[in-house]
Amino acid sequence: LKELGGDDSVLAPLTSSAKTGIPTAHVLAEELLQLLPKMRKIADAAPLQGGFIERLRANTSRLVHIQPVGAPQGNQPSAVLARVEGDASKSDIAAALADLGKLSDAARAPAQDWINRARASQAAREAAHNYAAETARALAPKAASQ
Repeated sequence: LKELGGDDSVLAPLTSSAKTGIPTAHVLAEELLQLLPKMRKIADAAPLQGGFIERLRANTSRLVHIQPVGAPQGNQPSAVLARVEGDASKSDIAAALADLGKLSDAARAPAQDWINRARASQAAREAAHNYAAETARALAPKAASQ
């Protein structure tokens, strides 16, 4: 595209994916699901906060992984990670990235490379979409005049 006169600033997000391609949402989701056990282990190691019931619930969740039907509410690490798992199972990368942003840096650390790849993938898809839209707009007057 650069050889055809494509704007470098528009095409920049595509350069990192030029050789390997942009990973699909399904591939990114599968990779994220692989990272969740490490993230849960770190999140479970965090000091417990809250009252007796909250600490009891947190300790119980270490013994048995309970996941409520639907997306659990709140910003407790276990709730956030359950939502991330749900997001990944639906290949909803944007929602997974948003939920991962609610975790502490330590709990998010195992997924940081994945986050960078997912953001780069989103930027590349957006750049490709914008480039295609600009090209279509530029060609429309030429096609109409013929």
